Amino acid sequence: SREGGEPVRSAGGEIEVWFDARDRSLRARWSGGEENRPQSFCAEECTDMITLLRDMPNLPRSLAFAPRRDDIILIAVGTGVFALEITAAPSPNFQPIYQGEKPIALVHDEKTLYVGDGPKIFSITFDAGL
Repeated sequence: SREGGEPVRSAGGEIEVWFDARDRSLRARWSGGEENRPQSFCAEECTDMITLLRDMPNLPRSLAFAPRRDDIILIAVGTGVFALEITAAPSPNFQPIYQGEKPIALVHDEKTLYVGDGPKIFSITFDAGL
């Protein structure tokens, strides 16, 4: 069972990401079949489920796939919103998008991310090159 929240699904529906409260980990699962599995689910060997982050000190407030991407998850945790690469590699790319107080993130359409932080709301538009 998955405790800690509903999984978010990629636009194609083949990747889901969720927070597992039992061990405070962020996990991803590929459900599109072995023949179509992306290389990001392969490290020393290929698998359908990977752990992206372990022993997270803070619970994520929101998770969403980056617009038009199924290999990047946006996570609002602590005082920031971050882009996290979905990969089986031991050190995924982890880039800050917004720093504030206690933000949440919501992807509205194929190109717009909304970040709410207290009374503030920001929109970030991703260009076609993302």
